[in-house]
Amino acid sequence: MTWIISPLFFSRVLCRAALILFFVAGISLSTVNAFPRNSEISRITKERAAVEQTLENLKLQLEEYQSKLHSTTLKESRSFKVLENIRNQILVLERMIGENQN
Repeated sequence: MTWIISPLFFSRVLCRAALILFFVAGISLSTVNAFPRNSEISRITKERAAVEQTLENLKLQLEEYQSKLHSTTLKESRSFKVLENIRNQILVLERMIGENQN
């Protein structure tokens, strides 16, 4: 048995093949277009992680500065008390000197 391929059959096969290739190319393009979206999401996710890390670092720095400020405030308060005590002692000594001179 001999097979004879008619030109009509051959053109139908070519049309179907072209249609299939076009369909596959369309899928490939949509897949390629999906990658930039995924890379965009990935980029945004990385930026968000970096921002969150920066915020965490800033939070730690703020806690450290608040601790130092509290410590400095306590030292300042103690210094003012010592200074007030010294002023009172000076006043007492000046009165004693004044009374001794009289």
